[in-house]
Amino acid sequence: MIMVQLVSALCANIIQLSRCRPISAAWRFDTEAAQCLDVNVIYIAIYVNGGVNVATDIMLAVTPLTFLRNIRRSTRERAVIGFLMALGLLAAAGAFVKMSLARKYGQTGDMLWDSVALVTWSVVESQLGIIAACVPCLKSPSERALRRVGLLSEPPSSYRLSSTGDLELAATASGSQGNIAASEDTKPA
Repeated sequence: MIMVQLVSALCANIIQLSRCRPISAAWRFDTEAAQCLDVNVIYIAIYVNGGVNVATDIMLAVTPLTFLRNIRRSTRERAVIGFLMALGLLAAAGAFVKMSLARKYGQTGDMLWDSVALVTWSVVESQLGIIAACVPCLKSPSERALRRVGLLSEPPSSYRLSSTGDLELAATASGSQGNIAASEDTKPA
């Protein structure tokens, strides 16, 4: 899928950079003897690139959801995890909006002005994808917030939450305490 994305992005960039000869004709209309690609070629490039983006966004957002049925969590926790994993679908929604705006491209005769909405939604799509990809890095703060509002259950009774929100080994029969990493590091060899 990565190669498909790379090829799609490469082709889209080549079309954008070669749409007018000289390239300044894309924004300067007083350029004499300018030759530009037909708008239909650009439409096709937008739709193909957008279709590839939507397909990969949906695939990358939905594929991890297939593993949710195998984890041992409550239904509510699996639903929250599934929602967080599916945030990539927002990026697909941004791509759909961008593709719906493509039909307005080239209507005013000023290609640069017509591309503003497309570029804006391209950036929105990218940013939504980045946000969705960063959600796993926010696991600990997200879990603390979700526990506070009651959407996640408490950890098993053999562990407790420290003041920083990390799991620590609760007091044992011998009265010793420690965090998980420390107790694993001190095991005899």
